[in-house]
Parts: sequence; C-alpha cells; structure tokens
Amino acid sequence: MRKFTAREYNIKYHSMLSLRLGGCDYAEGGNTIEDSIYASKVLADSGVDMLNITGGMCRYTRQGHDEPGYFQDMLSAIKKAVAIPVMLTSGVKTLEDADALLKNNAADLIPKIPVIFYPTPRTQ
Repeated sequence: MRKFTAREYNIKYHSMLSLRLGGCDYAEGGNTIEDSIYASKVLADSGVDMLNITGGMCRYTRQGHDEPGYFQDMLSAIKKAVAIPVMLTSGVKTLEDADALLKNNAADLIPKIPVIFYPTPRTQ
C-alpha cells in the first residue's frame, strides 16, 4: 500500500500514512466491531502507520450516546488488535475528557479539542 500510494500521489516513501476508517455502524446489517477489527488489521499489515477511527459507513454518531468518546468500545478493541496508533474522534469536547479517555487506553491520540478564545481589547 505504501509503495502504491507514494508512487500514485508523488509523496516521499518515508512519509506517514494515516487512514480514516468508518468502523462500526451500531445498526442491524451494518459494519460490526469485528468488521472494524478485521479491516484495521489488514490496513496495519498493509503499511498504514496510523488509524483515525470514526463511526461506520452509515453514520458518524451513535444513537442514544452523547458521552465523550462514544465509539470507545470499538476503539479499545481495535487498539488491542493492532500495533499502530489509533485516533479517537467522537464527542470529546474538553481536555479533561481527552485525558480520561487516554488514561483508560481508549485510544492513542485525540485531536480537535475545541479552543475557546476570549477576545481582549486591543491597546494602542
């Protein structure tokens, strides 16, 4: 995968390859956690350096769940199955939530913590 990607997109071979994977759909007939684990193993074995996991192919939220890291059951299972970093991107809004999820080994990375800017008056 890495050689094909480097050749096709004209990137240096030593670049990091990260892939965003739509994992479990949490719906009848959709992708399952087991499907996500299988796909993650195949991708890791093919040369992907990091996985960015989100909801499945049919949705990016999880009905009935609004807690930080609402895909963490899927992420934890994938993280145990592969030897590459796994990024969690589901409903994390505070640094405290991110810290707790990382300490619980729900993922290796958590991006996009919102930053709140309070404008200050400019002085001249």
